[in-house]
Amino acid sequence: MRLAAIILVRNEIDILPAFLSHLAALFDIVLIMDHGSVDGTEKMGRHAAIGRPGWHVWHVAVPGIHQAAFSTFAMRHLFATTDADAVLFLDADEFLDVPNRASLEKSIASLRDPRSVGTFAWLNCVPDSIDAKSHHLDDMIWIAPKPSSHRKVLITRALFDATGGLACPTTGNHAVEPGDGRAITEQPLGHILHLPLRSVAQMERKILTGTLSALARSDRPSREFSHWLDAVGRMADGAVGEAELVGMAYNYGFPPEPEAPRRIADLASFGFHRRTMQNVASMPIDLPDVTGPSNSNVYLAAVLRDWRQMPSAGLDLVLDGDELRCSQTPMPPEALPEPVGSSVPSGTEWERILAERDAARHEVTLLRASTSYRVTAPLRALARIFRT
Repeated sequence: MRLAAIILVRNEIDILPAFLSHLAALFDIVLIMDHGSVDGTEKMGRHAAIGRPGWHVWHVAVPGIHQAAFSTFAMRHLFATTDADAVLFLDADEFLDVPNRASLEKSIASLRDPRSVGTFAWLNCVPDSIDAKSHHLDDMIWIAPKPSSHRKVLITRALFDATGGLACPTTGNHAVEPGDGRAITEQPLGHILHLPLRSVAQMERKILTGTLSALARSDRPSREFSHWLDAVGRMADGAVGEAELVGMAYNYGFPPEPEAPRRIADLASFGFHRRTMQNVASMPIDLPDVTGPSNSNVYLAAVLRDWRQMPSAGLDLVLDGDELRCSQTPMPPEALPEPVGSSVPSGTEWERILAERDAARHEVTLLRASTSYRVTAPLRALARIFRT
């Protein structure tokens, strides 16, 4: 059995060494998509890929969180270019609760129906300390007494072929859309130890970058990213600390449930048990010593630098070497008002006008998001271009 993992990461250096050793123990093929990390995550991923022919790292040069589109593109690429029998979608804060590769293979082998999706349910976890700058498999964590309603999916080549290559993961990689109009079934295969919030500083960075990435999707469903907007509102009110970290991690929900625990000291009374992750599969792996920037403004600036709105529906993803980028289908002339006193231009001239207008729209969007009413003359000029 040939197993592949598709990973979308952004600034996960605090837990990445442990996660990479976990991947090395379980998967033949690993595709890491780095979405603009500035803390050394991409550098460490590329180092881990040295000497591992099945490992690859892509730099995702696409603003905004378009996870379903990224995952679908990567899965189709792997099924077309490798001999992978199954693809599992993971984040760097997710560890399969299996002791070894044989145990994982046994679970996957139970998927005998070609139209069946394998699922691994989250067991949400809370770190024993909310001040640690790095996290290791031998650190103590608190593990929820029962699985979350959220899970991650595994798509076999058999399912992919049975749907004519149309099956694709949904946002969050929590479910699969068959694409061919025929029903598919889900089969539980095990659990994932899910450690999304690991310190107050990491939580704040995650909230800021998550909010901006969500807002960059112009066609985002209003409820799909509402948790980020709620969380950033709490941050703005100065209400982010141990209570929020523990409460949010309880069910990875924003806002925390009213009855959720608020202190690590309360977790035992909610049924959480304390242990390490040393019994999950891992393999020693040589990695460089990398430390990310301590100033959270660096993370925020990295997102703002390339931020612009675009819809997922218009994405045309292209793999250029190891860079995943996009080109959007040009807006048809009838979609924009005709210039006063002239006919609608065509060809290269029209594409130039569209490009200028898109650039102006990007700048004006940033202008509108500014907290200052004092703007420079160039930005005022861009605003006038946009209005025309």
